[in-house]
Amino acid sequence: MVYDTLFTARLHHGGNFTHRPGRQYVNGKHDFIDHLDSDRFSVHELDLAMIMLGYEEGSIMFYHFLIPGESLDSGLRSLACDADVIELLKYVPEHRVVDFYTEHGNTNVNYNRLGVHIEEINEVGQSSGVQQEVGMVTNWFRVLKLGWHEVGQSSGV
Repeated sequence: MVYDTLFTARLHHGGNFTHRPGRQYVNGKHDFIDHLDSDRFSVHELDLAMIMLGYEEGSIMFYHFLIPGESLDSGLRSLACDADVIELLKYVPEHRVVDFYTEHGNTNVNYNRLGVHIEEINEVGQSSGVQQEVGMVTNWFRVLKLGWHEVGQSSGV
């Protein structure tokens, strides 16, 4: 069908998010942008929409989209680059209206679902696959081991 790639944005703007749990977007308003084409959509279209709504061109904006059917606590995702747009467009075929949220100047939304654990290793790892030349100084840098763990999980450090 000709219209398979078209969708509508419900653009929430002028407000800010409360903290989790029970996150809400408060003190804002919303407008609809119809006939967006998923084959041509980019973050720049949101920039243009914000200018048309009266926001200053070049001002710092943070864009987010909500995964359809999810809450603002768990379904909010960043919309800043092409990879984010590709993630967003996965939902368009089944959900023709997508909620977008804006924040102006700064953001209090944190997308990190995993924390970072950094551990210093006292010796060069044997499985590094890097061959060393005789006489090469090997202790001129600190070797760090990076690992992911769930937020709130004790790292033991």
